[in-house]
Amino acid sequence: MKYLLFILLLMLFSCRKEQPEMAPLNENCDCATEVSAEFLMEEMTTWNVNFAHYTNTDTIFADKNVRFSALTDNATYTWYIGTEVLHDQQVGRYFDNSLAGQDLPIALVVKKKPNSVCFPSDDGYDSIVKILHVSEFTNESFDTTFMEGTYRVKSPLLSDSIDIVIDFRYYSGSGKNVDVYNYDGQGSFCTGLIELYECNYRQFYMGNTSSVTQCDYLRGSAVHKLNDSVELNFSTGGYVNGTYDVDLYQWKYKGRKL
Repeated sequence: MKYLLFILLLMLFSCRKEQPEMAPLNENCDCATEVSAEFLMEEMTTWNVNFAHYTNTDTIFADKNVRFSALTDNATYTWYIGTEVLHDQQVGRYFDNSLAGQDLPIALVVKKKPNSVCFPSDDGYDSIVKILHVSEFTNESFDTTFMEGTYRVKSPLLSDSIDIVIDFRYYSGSGKNVDVYNYDGQGSFCTGLIELYECNYRQFYMGNTSSVTQCDYLRGSAVHKLNDSVELNFSTGGYVNGTYDVDLYQWKYKGRKL
């Protein structure tokens, strides 16, 4: 109860500072920033930090690790995560199945000597509370419906936008797979051959473990960002002078999920 009361008070009393217009004297302040408690919440794909991929998110699968990183450098940090109070710029915590379905407040207070020349109203103090939602599903439960569906995207390699369809399937003998339709904008599709090998709530990674002649050795990743934009970064192969190049085409799509 005390922790929840603290979070409510923190949300009531924290505010963004309004700065006056810069006079010519302060014209060299373009790259300066006021003290901010803004931070990233990044879900990890694996248990091994040396090989993990990180996705900035507001929702995670249960039974996953999350990395919290304050964006302001060289400051004093106070994190409030559950009953813990932490003081490093970057901290990581594990959220097990017992937290599934819950909304967890993550609070950060940042203190730093302000730049009084560029921001005369900055008091060097800022605080913020973000809510991290823990999904009712785990990564292993294969509930990836948030990332399934139709993506309307554009690539520099194409003259117009296209629709790409992503479908997650479980095939007996091959396990978790990603079926991809129209991955090259020319109607090409691949079913039952692309492995889903890493997955966060807002991002997945896929790879082709079969022959290079199947699905043009399709592999890559897709991410659904917090601003609702999406990025699909695929690669496909092809022959050049009789030699097969598995990364011949780089498909960098940007758009939205329909």
